Amino acid sequence: MMIDDTENNEFTELLSGYAAPVEDDGFSAHVLTQAQTPRNTAQKTVLVKSIMVGGAALLAALIAVPQMAGLQHLISGIKLPEISINIASLSEMNFSNTAIFALLAAMLIGLASSFWISEDL
Repeated sequence: MMIDDTENNEFTELLSGYAAPVEDDGFSAHVLTQAQTPRNTAQKTVLVKSIMVGGAALLAALIAVPQMAGLQHLISGIKLPEISINIASLSEMNFSNTAIFALLAAMLIGLASSFWISEDL
């Protein structure tokens, strides 16, 4: 039994004229060269991440600083048991001022380290 391939032949003949690329005045070549050239996105990405993480840390610091007075008031209300230590340097320090200083130092260290960590993201 023989299969009639006339429809397939007509279709192949119809598409034979479309094998050549369409004239586009070099547009396709231009698009391909632009797509293949690597762009300097790594530096831009690091910069954007650094700005975002640093900005978030700065915003957090700006929100936290006005709360320090309330935190000092809260810490000053805490009653701790009396412990007698005869070290002169500890008796001169005030607990609330020391705590505030430690919190401010931790906040500054956190702010500085957030810029440093953002470079590795």
